[in-house]
Amino acid sequence: MFIIQDRDNAEIETALENIKFVLNESGINIQNLNNNALNSWNFESEGENYTTGIIPIILPFDEQGAIETLLMKAISESSQEEKYIVDEANKYIKSFFIPEAKLKRYLTHEREVLKAKFSAVISVTNPDRSTATFNTLLMSHSWEEKEEVKKHFQLLNKLL
Repeated sequence: MFIIQDRDNAEIETALENIKFVLNESGINIQNLNNNALNSWNFESEGENYTTGIIPIILPFDEQGAIETLLMKAISESSQEEKYIVDEANKYIKSFFIPEAKLKRYLTHEREVLKAKFSAVISVTNPDRSTATFNTLLMSHSWEEKEEVKKHFQLLNKLL
């Protein structure tokens, strides 16, 4: 059984303790649980003994964060250009949005900030695919109610 989990701001040991708690609540009593390792769980069912492997992967291994942290690090290792993009995306979100008290609805949690940084990197490194992914989201918004959109499509709406 693989269990893949972001560590966010927690230490790996804390994340492992949380996993142990959830497993215990499900009837899987495991004493020692190590990250990125095969952990054995021995149990009996209908008079037979069984062993199952449990492999938790709490990531990233060497710093706090989430899958986006790991992916941005991997992108930045590709070349100096990608490293520059990752560094600048981090600075952009951190310096222009986070210190501003103007944002009350957006980027209010660290997870959102991390996702914004990652999205900025993807928008620069792969703009065609990053916008294609959001087509469904864009189409689900009620743009027809926005004054700016009404202004630009006024003639079209009038003729239809």
